Amino acid sequence: MPSDSKNADIEYKDTLAQIDEMIEKYKDTHEIIVCGDMNGSLDRSSTPHDKILKTFCKEKCIGNTEKCPVKETFYHQNGMSKGQIDYFLFKSNSEIINKIRQIDVLDTDPENTSDHVPVILTLNSQLKKSQGKSNNYHSKT
Repeated sequence: MPSDSKNADIEYKDTLAQIDEMIEKYKDTHEIIVCGDMNGSLDRSSTPHDKILKTFCKEKCIGNTEKCPVKETFYHQNGMSKGQIDYFLFKSNSEIINKIRQIDVLDTDPENTSDHVPVILTLNSQLKKSQGKSNNYHSKT
């Protein structure tokens, strides 16, 4: 998600509009999980991106679950700012929410050179065997 540019708010809204297009396109055929660095927080209201993200989530009925701990996921290099801006977001009526075993926000680690910590989603799920195409491939020279 855009963060530090002259037109950051416009770019941020545009990116959310693109995410919304993907959600609309696949909502009837797929379980949707939007995940990543959202560069906005659902737990604070101190930046313009926080407000834009909250509005987007409210309008689109998308958000995180109570299984997601409220814990910082980003630590700025200056040591003065931090926040939870990395998320797994779901449609509020999504069946996949019932399949979430847990969401973990790992602690900072000296070997992690990123300014973000890993966020891990564990799902209870089973793969279904496909009755589709065979695995026979014919190659040409």
